[in-house]
Amino acid sequence: MPDHPNPQGKGLAPVLELWESNRPQNLTAKQPRILLNDYVVSLLVLSAEFSFKPVVGNPYHLYRSKGSWRLSLIAPWEWTSTDPGIYVGSCYLRTDMTWHISPADDLDRHPSLVDDLADFVKKFVDSLHAQDTVEAGLPFYVAGLPFYQRLLATGLASSIRETARISGLAGRDARFWLGISGTGNVCMLTG
Repeated sequence: MPDHPNPQGKGLAPVLELWESNRPQNLTAKQPRILLNDYVVSLLVLSAEFSFKPVVGNPYHLYRSKGSWRLSLIAPWEWTSTDPGIYVGSCYLRTDMTWHISPADDLDRHPSLVDDLADFVKKFVDSLHAQDTVEAGLPFYVAGLPFYQRLLATGLASSIRETARISGLAGRDARFWLGISGTGNVCMLTG
């Protein structure tokens, strides 16, 4: 029998370590508008294509190219010959497993991008209208997502559920959240 039956480090232990590093921490009570904003921003980032493990606090850059969202380690000024697409903004993962975006200064110069962002928010709001509670649609396990996105989505779902609980919003009708925050006020690039 070999000394180390798992020489490449594959198996359950590394997955558990990754999960532990993506558990929400430092959760605080939030107003419904801020919690919904964190949720929709995080869903936008997690819907992006990327194949690396995001680290809490590190800067990343979101782009829109050919109908897809793309999260990159490369800032807009660092690209040489490849066109990454339209720069949406810089973002980072917080310890509570939600994402923050600092939007690009020139978003208004890209009406198609603004339309795509508005469509993303509209679909998010429509999905909330179709649920009894916000918690009913949380992405605890989305089989179609790549590994890191799935892991981060689970961390996000845990964060939103627990934050809703400590904020006194758990179990509330999704329309209640939208009514308090105002459907038109779900501003995904601020907050």
